[in-house]
Amino acid sequence: GRGALVAVLDSGVAFERYKRFRRAPDLRKRTFVRGYDFIDRDRHPNDVFGHGTHVAGTIAQATNNREGAAGIAYGARIMPLRVLDSAGSGDSMAIAKAIRYAARRDADIINLSLEFELDVVPSEIPEILAAIRFARRRGSLIVAAAGNGFGRKVAYPARADQVIAVGATTRSGCRSDYSNGGPDLDIVAPGGGVDAEPRASQELDLCNPNSASDWIFQVTFRGRSVQRFGLPRGYEGTSMAAPHVSGIAALVIASGKLGPNPSPDAVQNHIEATSRDLGRPGFDGRYGHGLVDAAAALRCLPMTPC
Repeated sequence: GRGALVAVLDSGVAFERYKRFRRAPDLRKRTFVRGYDFIDRDRHPNDVFGHGTHVAGTIAQATNNREGAAGIAYGARIMPLRVLDSAGSGDSMAIAKAIRYAARRDADIINLSLEFELDVVPSEIPEILAAIRFARRRGSLIVAAAGNGFGRKVAYPARADQVIAVGATTRSGCRSDYSNGGPDLDIVAPGGGVDAEPRASQELDLCNPNSASDWIFQVTFRGRSVQRFGLPRGYEGTSMAAPHVSGIAALVIASGKLGPNPSPDAVQNHIEATSRDLGRPGFDGRYGHGLVDAAAALRCLPMTPC
């Protein structure tokens, strides 16, 4: 059957040959369904920033083509929705409209690799919170970056109820120093960067705050041109971690392990239950339920010990 449909709300995606734009060489044309540009208000949500192409690549880059890296769910379909401009900035109305757009078009997963400042409160973004509730009712799983504010609380929109808030880990499996945490953190995934200071005995042997920074590599723009692609250095963050979870959710949905049309709650619960516990035993504010584990999520039966 067809892969799961993932809406990528970001700076657009290099998904088509159109005017000066080119499709990223490691993304297949057939991967994409029609999207929308909520910045320029047209049918061409092409990326000029690079961020959205990188995020989409983590989810769905092709494999066995001698190009770049492989996406986690390379059979998934991507709906590109541009809500961030050429500087990576956006506004809450555009994001809310895009969430509703995706939900109305039956997106299985909505990836939000974006964050507001940590001092933003719910009363400032009512339209986004309403759109999130609408999307969950329509059956969309919403995955969002916990934020890169070095903070003890998760940024919105990831902090909202009914959203999987994703923090970041480094190559060594430690929390990334920039990754927000706290009681609203749900899960962690690879985001790169430097290890945070260890807080628990289980971390002491692993975590080294003086470690060298590592990045997440996916094909996107190399330099300022939208026509030159490569595997640029420097991409790290919870923005990079979130699509790892979206890709694994797409695999779980496509596998049929949870049935033909699993609810967002069922998918979220299964991914959290099959994650690898880190830090203090059980749920904690540094790692949430733990490090997402694709192999366990696809191997283990729901609601049974694995």
